[in-house]
Amino acid sequence: PRRFVTNVTRDRVRFSRRDADVRIGEGSVTVLPDGRYAVKSVVREASSGATLAVDLVVSPAPRVEFPGATLASGDFASGYAVPALRATATGRICVASRCDEYVDAQAYHDHNWGGWRGVTWEWGATRAGEYTLLYGRVTPEDTAGGTSPLFVYVTDARGFLALFRPKVIRYDDARVVQTADGPLAVPATATLFDVRGADTLRVQLAVDDAVATDTRQGLAERGEGDYARGLARPWFVQMAGEARISGRIRGKALDGRGRGFFETYR
Repeated sequence: PRRFVTNVTRDRVRFSRRDADVRIGEGSVTVLPDGRYAVKSVVREASSGATLAVDLVVSPAPRVEFPGATLASGDFASGYAVPALRATATGRICVASRCDEYVDAQAYHDHNWGGWRGVTWEWGATRAGEYTLLYGRVTPEDTAGGTSPLFVYVTDARGFLALFRPKVIRYDDARVVQTADGPLAVPATATLFDVRGADTLRVQLAVDDAVATDTRQGLAERGEGDYARGLARPWFVQMAGEARISGRIRGKALDGRGRGFFETYR
């Protein structure tokens, strides 16, 4: 995969507790008066210096959102909200002189806050027919991985539908990506399952694209090389694929397929 980066000094970073607008160098996310998000960015390819320019407007679907929560464990606290769990994006992404135009492409937008150093997570957001799902689990640096249950937040066009708490996400690491350290096994499929009273949910993920980022690189660039070398799971794995859901909620059978995006660590 091609890698585009930019370095920004602190004086060129703008954020606020009063609004959700963010500016980092030439990149920005701005909340428009009608609730849509204007996303702009200019970065350069690490190897060639080619310019990547992003100019998109993200339009959230009404009522399909995750209202947000603050997670705390010891000295660790972080927050997360998803105002655009189901959304579309219109605009363009250009690399050098070549531009790709997008009209109502599948999109997503969230907000994070708090401390994230050393934190890992399982995460995914996907459409499945008329349904939209968000799942995840955050693991602080000083916590044994995988000990807390995940959440799966299910919505339809009217908004919140159900919340499930699977104990595990079962991966099959049958896919391989190439890294600077050699081949790395990453998920080809994953399954989540839970029963909550009379409600049931099974989520099956089939990955068709994946990329792994070495999180040690950024830490070393900030002078945290010793800490980086001690990471148990240094590879941040981002995936795309198809999700299929089945089960029953409030007496209604569930059935749906759709595209989703998923994250884990290896």
